[in-house]
Amino acid sequence: ERAALAFRNVISLAPNWAGGYAGLADTYLRQSRYNEALPAAQQAINLDSGRPEYYLLLGRIYDGLSRPTDAKAAYDAAAGLAPPAPGTTPPPASVTPAADQPTMTAATQPATPPTPTAAGSMQTVVVP
Repeated sequence: ERAALAFRNVISLAPNWAGGYAGLADTYLRQSRYNEALPAAQQAINLDSGRPEYYLLLGRIYDGLSRPTDAKAAYDAAAGLAPPAPGTTPPPASVTPAADQPTMTAATQPATPPTPTAAGSMQTVVVP
């Protein structure tokens, strides 16, 4: 519950940052709280629809809710946004993420959410 509280605090301070909603959705997903995870994941996508990892998160939530058709649609959307594998033909330019839009992978995603400090800068807080 502490992780969810931390993400809710981040969202209250930065309501237009999709990462806060994605973090909250992922936290709820890990707790099998799918009905609470769903609107958070949807809001992350509403704020930043170019991130394939948000659609993967949504697909996992739909899987948890036993909604396979919706899960497949989310996974398909993620596949359409994901960068092509080396040596393959890239997708049409209309679905390629902008060069200035970094994508998170398991290797680059922070283990804990960044949280605003009193001075307004971001710091990483370890939540057990």
